[in-house]
Amino acid sequence: MNIKVRIWDQLVGALTWNDKRRVAVFEYSPNFVKNGPELAPLLMPLIEGESYEFRTLPFDTFKGLPPMIADSLPDDFGNYILKAWLVKQGKTIEKLAPLERLGYVGKRGMGALEYEPVLAGADFKPTNIDISELVEITRKVFTSEGQQSYSDREDSLLDKILRTGTSAGGARAKAILALDEINQEYKPGDILHGPDHSDWLIKLDGVTNDIHGDPEGYGRIEYAYYKMANDAGINMSESKLLTEGNRAHFITRRFDRTDGEKVHMQTLSGLAGFDYRLPGSYSYEQVFTVLRKMRLLHNDFVEQFRRMVFNVVARNQDDHAKNISFLMHKNGHWALSPAYDVSYSYNPAGIWTSQHQLSINGKRDNFEINDLLKIGEENNISSRKAIIQQVIDAVSKWEVFAKQANVLPQQIDQIKSTHRLFVKGHNTGNKNLVSLS
Repeated sequence: MNIKVRIWDQLVGALTWNDKRRVAVFEYSPNFVKNGPELAPLLMPLIEGESYEFRTLPFDTFKGLPPMIADSLPDDFGNYILKAWLVKQGKTIEKLAPLERLGYVGKRGMGALEYEPVLAGADFKPTNIDISELVEITRKVFTSEGQQSYSDREDSLLDKILRTGTSAGGARAKAILALDEINQEYKPGDILHGPDHSDWLIKLDGVTNDIHGDPEGYGRIEYAYYKMANDAGINMSESKLLTEGNRAHFITRRFDRTDGEKVHMQTLSGLAGFDYRLPGSYSYEQVFTVLRKMRLLHNDFVEQFRRMVFNVVARNQDDHAKNISFLMHKNGHWALSPAYDVSYSYNPAGIWTSQHQLSINGKRDNFEINDLLKIGEENNISSRKAIIQQVIDAVSKWEVFAKQANVLPQQIDQIKSTHRLFVKGHNTGNKNLVSLS
């Protein structure tokens, strides 16, 4: 099987699967080499006739695909949905070849890359979406893991969640939606709907997966963190809470869609080939090295430093290589994307979030302010002390933002007790607040 890769109505190149070596071979089309922008400048620069394969990268993460392409594959939640939908078709996800998975992504993926031939979704009709129905079918998929039968109505809902839930990355239940700004109605966000629509990503409240242990009311916590991050000066897309019954869904404007057009997006994992499934294998120092190799503007270095400090102080320890992304518009200009998945993420007994995924000065915990200052100095962040102080000031107002978002009182207290307000070891509380002036 061969897969064509396209972007902005241009043929980028083609993928061919080598079954013996369990790896895909990618080659750019000659015309794209001459006229196209660099989509993967670090790992797959535009060279005519050059073949790229990444056999040494972990198969569980990259599925034998180039990292740029593997970025398009569904993550944990998307695979739950795809698995359930395939069972309905009499197929199993375990027997799905990597190139077939791309065919199921088709033109519905995040970012601007598209894949042909399209194996699902070409015949989907425009339709409105009820958020409560998405919650209902997602709950059933989680509880059954795709092993039970569905009614005709549920079959229709499963088609909708396939369209909306398999593209967005991550483990938590989410969907991509398009909002009809005139009628205030939501539609599947897998296709472009035109100028009267805006594109959003919704994280579904009331849907839990015990593997990841999201607390009740996680949407309210993430919204409070969004407001707190804004106060700390972090660049984020517009976000809000969408209430539906007794649920509060966190919804954020997509940054890979601008004025009705697709924007090329690569995570740090896709851009540099970092395996996000290996906690502690990478560092923030390496993140800044990638920024330098990409020749990003100094403002992006300042922004990434600010996010690093916020993650440490506010205990967002799920800071892996898929939670940092880069955007490229048609003009070929690369920049750091707005921050996302900025929320409380700390479980002292967890595999993933007991410590930070990315290290700082060789540490994943027990940080000192000098660890942060060292990174700032190495990257010529002249305002590093002021940034740290601004972040500490913002996080010290956690209770204010949490109450505005109606976070449960016990959650407010528990989260506050873990903040590093700072910073040495596990010291917490305002008594540890230090001045950097």
